[in-house]
Amino acid sequence: MTQLSDKLYQLQLNQLRHDETYHKEIVRLPVHQRLNHMALHFAKYSGLLASELIAPSFNEQERAKLVVDCFAIAVSSMNILNTRISDRLLSDNTTHISSIAELAQAYAKELVTPSKYWLLLQSSALSGKIAKACESLDHLESYDYREVFLEGATGLIKVYLAAAHTFGIDIESSLTERLLTVKKKSIFFEDIHS
Repeated sequence: MTQLSDKLYQLQLNQLRHDETYHKEIVRLPVHQRLNHMALHFAKYSGLLASELIAPSFNEQERAKLVVDCFAIAVSSMNILNTRISDRLLSDNTTHISSIAELAQAYAKELVTPSKYWLLLQSSALSGKIAKACESLDHLESYDYREVFLEGATGLIKVYLAAAHTFGIDIESSLTERLLTVKKKSIFFEDIHS
């Protein structure tokens, strides 16, 4: 494994441990329900992005929280589908990239457009793709819902890495801090981390 692959795997492992300890009510659901739950998160975040553009009220800290939360849900989605992020993101074109920050910069060059709506449009399109996968599974349609969900989640990881770079967010340390904030809400936090 490359250094970057190891770092991406560590993000997934940290998210898995967090989810299993602090989100048991979701982790214990059947996979289909867990994926639907993630789709609802993505729809919620797309709505927040749209609201922010309609009536701008986000400060930098709130925007950073939204970017990190979306990224965390995308990482959690990859875990639910038992897929390494590195298997979906890394290729011969990324062999020169050695850090998550460099990967984020590469995606920013690829995905960020001059439109102030770039993040909303890409997030909404990918969230819609994920919702379609969940809906098709509900109907038992002949549809590759797993691959479509993975494409959507992978796309969102790329988009939120690009957003992190664009907005000057260190996604690795910000994710760690955000998960800690959630953990501290638990009445068991002190005992779990002693």
